[in-house]
Amino acid sequence: MRIQTLGLLLAVGMVVPSVASAGESRVAAVSINQAGTSASGSMRATRDNSSANDRIGCLVSAFEYSGGTVNYAACWAYQGTRSLTCSTTNAALIAAAGTVSESSYVEIRRLESNPLRCTAIEVENDSRDLP
Repeated sequence: MRIQTLGLLLAVGMVVPSVASAGESRVAAVSINQAGTSASGSMRATRDNSSANDRIGCLVSAFEYSGGTVNYAACWAYQGTRSLTCSTTNAALIAAAGTVSESSYVEIRRLESNPLRCTAIEVENDSRDLP
């Protein structure tokens, strides 16, 4: 009897699907630090934020002109009335900016002394940030 009960329990366990966990979700809407030198946030949480003006993102572009070709990246963050924008021609930073997707957590940094130049673009693509 004991073996039959164990067998039945094992069989039911194989037929009845287990409950799946949804996994961790990051809620990190765009945030700009007090000095205005760094900003971070996930694309998903910023998009889902109730503020219609909040944004974070990057653009990668290349163009030709008579003197050659220019490759660059520009990144931005808007939080309420505050903003941070910067750009770069650094190949490594351009490559990082090019990996931004709808499931990205983005961090952008710039110097106070040169606020238009990006000094860091960090991109994390993680299931916590999926749309």
